[in-house]
Amino acid sequence: MKHQSLILCLFFLLFMKLTGMRAQESVNAGCNNISSSDGTISYSIGQFANSIHTGADGELSEGVQHPYEITITTEVKEFLNIKTKVYPNPTSDILTLQIETNDMENYSYKIFDINGRQLQKSKITDVQTQINMSGLVSATYFITILQNNEKINSFQIIKK
Repeated sequence: MKHQSLILCLFFLLFMKLTGMRAQESVNAGCNNISSSDGTISYSIGQFANSIHTGADGELSEGVQHPYEITITTEVKEFLNIKTKVYPNPTSDILTLQIETNDMENYSYKIFDINGRQLQKSKITDVQTQINMSGLVSATYFITILQNNEKINSFQIIKK
């Protein structure tokens, strides 16, 4: 009997290994998003319910739906001749942008907030550029350096 239990356990483990564990997947019969001025709800039909919240207006069941994002990189460009630096980081007012190149033609930078809104844009005409950040609130920003409107580098900047 003990021998049969051991064989059964080994068979079960082998079966799980061959089929793959799919504990975080579910097959749904349907799904959609509902939006109103109060917010957005994503729902799926056919999932397991973890907990149920009941109120006067209805019932809400929490399940296993999790958002995920897929990013496909189709091309990686390397600019070996162009070295860029930004300092000091974190900064409180003046940020220095340094580009080590002999050709200073058609360079520019853009500063974006965490939501992707463009806040500043300017041409770069010298190897060292002083960027005034004193008018921006304390937050995280992204600076993108461009040559001929093509991105060559990006930095995350923390404004104190």
